[in-house]
Amino acid sequence: MRSRVVRELTGAGFVLSTIFLGAGRAEADSPPESPDVGGDVSETGDASIARARVITGLPGWPGVRSLWRELDGMGPSENGYSFGVLDWEQAGLMRGKLDGLAAEMTAALEDEGLSAVELRLVVDVARMRIEMMSTGLPSMLTRMMPPPVEYDKGALLEEMEAQIDRLVELRESGLIDLGQLRSATGRILDTFMAVSVLNAVSQNFGYPYMYDFEGRYRFGDGADSVLDAVQMADMALAELERQFDSLAGPEAPEYVDTEDVRLRYRATMDTVEEVRGAVTGTGFLLGDLLLGDV
Repeated sequence: MRSRVVRELTGAGFVLSTIFLGAGRAEADSPPESPDVGGDVSETGDASIARARVITGLPGWPGVRSLWRELDGMGPSENGYSFGVLDWEQAGLMRGKLDGLAAEMTAALEDEGLSAVELRLVVDVARMRIEMMSTGLPSMLTRMMPPPVEYDKGALLEEMEAQIDRLVELRESGLIDLGQLRSATGRILDTFMAVSVLNAVSQNFGYPYMYDFEGRYRFGDGADSVLDAVQMADMALAELERQFDSLAGPEAPEYVDTEDVRLRYRATMDTVEEVRGAVTGTGFLLGDLLLGDV
């Protein structure tokens, strides 16, 4: 069973998951909040979709979609989706194009007084896809062993690529109706949002503080294993809470900088809350990236 997940249909017609409702704490030293599935979620979702509609109307959006679709069209190499799918020169050109579009569109949104969080999530995941296909999973790029949450993020990125490939096959076969195609984006969105949450945990908190976390959530054996993206993200957040309690509590080891722990925890949860508030709009953007011309 998936915990703290509310599935809802949006006007775009595909399934979304408002995951991690009420995750985290209002203050770094306060007790955990109970999951909140109240009315503010829909209000946040409405604002998120409104921003997403503005984003899809910006002149740079077709360029982002074109780049995303170019990545969609790249199948796995003999190494899977990690390393060798893109050569370094091509990857560099794609990164440059993506960064230029992102800067231009972010400036346009800021000029209108709008948050660019949904655009940032799309650009961040697109950049991760480019890096994975060219130089390998993020965990392969570090000199020191990365925290296990980074391995999980990489595994989910590969899973998302496989999900996208299956959707592309369905879309191009013409043997499945539009409603089924749109529903299939729901699982991709789960994975996309989980990658975003795991990235927040890894980059803000994981590297200094989560090395003893064995975050493997596979069901079954070998090639039949199924990655549950939402559960992976839920469990990473639960481990984040456990580590915070251990490292910032009254019995924290003397060598730990508890103020640094608190700051990193707060930064992580602020980012997770941003992700939570952007689920519906990001789903709208993802639907356009995957199915915009169907």
